[in-house]
Amino acid sequence: MKRLLCLFLGIMFCLFTVTSSGETLVTYGGTFLSSNTGLQAFLADNPSFSLSWSDTRYFPASAFVTALLTHEFQCDLFRQGTAEADWYTLMEKGYCLDLSGSSALTAAVQRMHPHIAAEAMSDGHLYAIPVSIYFKYFRIIEETWLNAGYTTDDVPQTFPEFLDFLSAWCDRIEDNPEANIVAVSGWGEDSSSAAYIAKLTEVLINEVIMQYQYAGEKLSFNTPEIIALLNRCTTIGERLYQLESKHYNAALFEEIAGSLWPEKASSVVFFRLNEEQSKLINATLNMWAINASSSNAEKAVELLEKAATVIDDPSAYDDLFLYQDAQPRLDPDYEKNLAHWTAEKENAASLLQNENLDADAREDLEKEVQKYQDCIDFTEAHKWLVTPEQLEDYKTMVDHLYFPPINIFHQSSEGYEALDDLYKQFGYGKLTAEQFVQRLDQIATMMYLEE
Repeated sequence: MKRLLCLFLGIMFCLFTVTSSGETLVTYGGTFLSSNTGLQAFLADNPSFSLSWSDTRYFPASAFVTALLTHEFQCDLFRQGTAEADWYTLMEKGYCLDLSGSSALTAAVQRMHPHIAAEAMSDGHLYAIPVSIYFKYFRIIEETWLNAGYTTDDVPQTFPEFLDFLSAWCDRIEDNPEANIVAVSGWGEDSSSAAYIAKLTEVLINEVIMQYQYAGEKLSFNTPEIIALLNRCTTIGERLYQLESKHYNAALFEEIAGSLWPEKASSVVFFRLNEEQSKLINATLNMWAINASSSNAEKAVELLEKAATVIDDPSAYDDLFLYQDAQPRLDPDYEKNLAHWTAEKENAASLLQNENLDADAREDLEKEVQKYQDCIDFTEAHKWLVTPEQLEDYKTMVDHLYFPPINIFHQSSEGYEALDDLYKQFGYGKLTAEQFVQRLDQIATMMYLEE
C-alpha cells in the first residue's frame, strides 16, 4: 500500500507540474541554488524555459525504479544519492540518458578521482554527474584523545581492536572514575545499557554488511566470529553504562555523517572484522542524471553542462572532494570579516591616540582593541573551509572510500525497520546473539526471495 501511495503521488505531481508547452524542466530529488552561475546562464540563454522541482518521495528505492519502468515518473532530471537509489539498475536498464556525447560533462567527470568517476559509469558510458560527496565514519577527538594519554598508534584499526580499547577504558575508569570524559559522544543519552549495546551492535552489523558487499558475497550473519563479537558488545555495553559519567563534557570518539573530512586521516577509526579485510570508509555520492524518457533531454543536458559543472554553493565544500585538481577553499566571508574586524580595531586604536582620555576610558578602549585583535586571530584561524593539508591528506585515503549499493537492510529498503527492531531487542536482552543472527539471516533470505 505504501508503495502504491508513493507511485500515485508521483503521478499526480507530474500531471500538475509539467506544462503543456513542454518548456518547464522538472527536477526530482533536489534542484540548483538560484545563485548558481550556471543556472543563471542557462535561464538567460533559454528565456522561455523555467525550472520546477518535485518533492515526491519514493519508498522503498524499488518504487522509484518501478515508476521509471512504467513511465509514470515524468520528471526530466533527478538527483539521487548512491545510498538512496539503485543506480546499478538505473544505468543498466537504460533509465538514465547516456551523457557520453557531452564533452563538457565528460571532461568534468574525468577531472574526478577515478574511484569516484567509476560510480557514474557503466560499460564505459557516462550516465550520471557526481556533484557532492558525504562520508560516514568514526574518528578520535584529537584534543581529548591526547589529553587522556593516548597516541595515534592507539587508534583502533579493526572492530575487535575497538572492543579491546573500550574494555581497557572500562578497566581504567573502574579503577579511577572519570567524571568528564566518555568513550563515544551521544551513546549514553538513553537511560539504559540497551542503548550502548544496540549502538555497538549497529556499528558491527553495518561493517559486516559493507564488507560482504565489497567482496561481492551474499549476506550471512550466523558465523562464530560474528556471534563472539556480539557477545562482547553485550558485556562491554553493560560496563560502559555502569561506569561512564552521564554528565560528561568530552569524548574520545565521535561519529561523523556529512561532508566533513577530518583534519588528519590518522584520526579515522576502522571497523573491519580482521586485518585481512579492507579498510573501508562508507561514502555516498549525490549524482544528477537525466530521465531517458524526457521530452526535454537536449535542454536537460544543457542545464547540467552549465549548472552541474560549477560551484553550486561557495559556502559549502561537499563538491570539493570529488576532484583530483581541487584547490583549498577559503570561507567566502573571510575577507569581509577580516576587513570588518581590522577596521574596528584601527578605529579603536585611533581613539586611543587622544591624550585627553581619562584612565577608565583608556582602559575600555584598550580592551576593545584586544577584543578586535582576538576576532582577527579567530578569523585567520578559521579562514579555510578546506585546508591545503586536508586535501593532500584526503588524496592518500580516497581509495578507501566505498559507495555501498542499496542493500535489503538500508534505510531506503523495506528491511530497515526490521533490523532496527532487532537492534533494540538484542540491546534489551530479548534475543541471544545466536537468535539475533538467525533472525537476520531469515530476513535476508526472505528479502532475497522477493527480489
